[in-house]
Amino acid sequence: MATRGVSIASLPGAKARLIVAGSLSKTFAMTGWRMGYALAPQPLVESMTKLQSQSTSNPTSIAQYAAIEALRARWILSPQCWRICAAARKNFGRRARDSWRHLHCAAGRVYIFPNVSAHLTTAMPDSFTVARQLLEREHVAVVPGDAFGAPGHLRLSYATSMERIEEGLRRLTRFFGRAT
Repeated sequence: MATRGVSIASLPGAKARLIVAGSLSKTFAMTGWRMGYALAPQPLVESMTKLQSQSTSNPTSIAQYAAIEALRARWILSPQCWRICAAARKNFGRRARDSWRHLHCAAGRVYIFPNVSAHLTTAMPDSFTVARQLLEREHVAVVPGDAFGAPGHLRLSYATSMERIEEGLRRLTRFFGRAT
């Protein structure tokens, strides 16, 4: 027997204490646009706006208009699209593991987190250094895993074309083949 979910916002008095925060990154395929939203009582939203405007850079007007359009259209990726994305992720993760047999890769929706700790040396003591060396030597941009509480890992996005993914894999394989 299926149970029916209840929105916490429908409970008496909840809206005055409820905060809903979200991102458009995955739902609307806007990864990297840094667009999000918050629904909260007006005094809190006003305070959040003051803080945000002084602590981060603001999104471009193009990103803001795209976010408005995405939210107005209520466009959400279809189940078929999620299946295609999941299959691509599985294929990419398998190909990455095949290319880098000595690396363990954890996969997310549009990212993988290969563990590169086996490649850390005195010349490359942490994932920040590995990321910098990858950018300088192979022109591959990755994010050090330390930023996500995963030292010794890198975060690689595969939210791009298959051609760019293929080229990135070649460059990463060349780099880690040379780094061993």
